[in-house]
Amino acid sequence: MKAYIVLITLTVLFPVALAQMVADDYELTNRTQGILQQARTAIGATSPLQSLSVKGTVRRQVKYVEVSSPTEVEEKEKTLTSKLRVEFQFPDKFRVREQGSQVNGQGYELLAIVNNSEAWIYPQPIVPSTPENRRVVSVEDAEQNLIRQAQTARTNVSRFTVGLLLTAAPSIPLEFTYAGRITSEVGTNDVLTVREAEGYKFLLLLDPQTHLPTMLNETVVMSQRVTVIPTGLGFDRRYNRAIFTRAREERLARSKPPHAVSVQMRLSDRRTVGGLNLPHRIKTYYNGQLVEEIEFDEFTFNRPINPKKFEENRPR
Repeated sequence: MKAYIVLITLTVLFPVALAQMVADDYELTNRTQGILQQARTAIGATSPLQSLSVKGTVRRQVKYVEVSSPTEVEEKEKTLTSKLRVEFQFPDKFRVREQGSQVNGQGYELLAIVNNSEAWIYPQPIVPSTPENRRVVSVEDAEQNLIRQAQTARTNVSRFTVGLLLTAAPSIPLEFTYAGRITSEVGTNDVLTVREAEGYKFLLLLDPQTHLPTMLNETVVMSQRVTVIPTGLGFDRRYNRAIFTRAREERLARSKPPHAVSVQMRLSDRRTVGGLNLPHRIKTYYNGQLVEEIEFDEFTFNRPINPKKFEENRPR
């Protein structure tokens, strides 16, 4: 008899619990879609764009170490400036390009491109050789390297598509889920969790009064590599070798193993351009410390973009 009572109880309660779960999911989905719709309306992103081109300047705070002699080491800080261009050819071609100079004065160029289902970055990371033969590269490592490239490119593009327009490329489907309301450095905000199919996740914060995005927040694992520059080199090879040795020692001593870092991209200085309410400044913080500032100074809408730009430096 007891077995029958338990069976009857489970038969009655299980459908009730399942119905409640379905109702909760439905309510959460409606809440999420409602907040997204309010935010896109506040931005003005209710009509589809053909293209968007954005120009800006990146200012990055860089700390480095200068070794001017085998016994003289000095910590320094410098602001590096670079040019940024973000180009969207909707629905599914995106390009982020940055050009600037490093601490040592050498120039650099960084590219992240998404072209339909393909994505890559430039310069391409070096594939490590096998331990047995430094001239041989593992096919599996090479394939994994291409996968990581694609993930990095999609991540870089997603930050800008969501931060500027609250949209996503068809080849980078994003899932938004309402996560509640929190108080942080940018005030009290509604929070949406944003997930990619490949596992990348970040938080999107929106002002509950204006419904505008205020911040993107994610936790990443990164290693701390300190730039060490040897200077004071002369004609004495032994002296120069001692400087290089000290520089290598400083680099090893100051480097830290991979650790979790809270990355905040705070959106501000909003102005209406072409009917859209867009942020003209993005400040990036690592664990609360300002490391980078992007200032946008030009937005161009619905003008043709050379399709060759989205083929640049494609891996072969």
